[in-house]
Amino acid sequence: MSSFYIYFALILALAWGIALALALQRIEFLRWMADKRTWILVVIGVAVDLALAWLIVPFEWWWRVAAIIGASSVGLIGRSIYLERAEWTELMRTIREEGWIGEQRQRSGIGEDREEDAGL
Repeated sequence: MSSFYIYFALILALAWGIALALALQRIEFLRWMADKRTWILVVIGVAVDLALAWLIVPFEWWWRVAAIIGASSVGLIGRSIYLERAEWTELMRTIREEGWIGEQRQRSGIGEDREEDAGL
């Protein structure tokens, strides 16, 4: 392995890290992602790091490292998705209890035809 690939991967990693940091600072959606959906950014970051490592690590070793990282992240990603689902369910329950959906339907006329057809 020539040192060129090592330095190239290091420079790409440095550029990637700086670009991500600047994007997180300047783009509102990414700030929201960092605040509310951090796990997605972590998955993306680790995937990019693994892609960069592919430049300097022989594939026979790289896939083993990638498999270990992937296997270790299944539980955390599953937990994050479960918690997001619980958050969404709670939000929808609150909206129904406070009547936000019904008010919006009345104002917009959405669902009136279906309610009439159903005999409501």
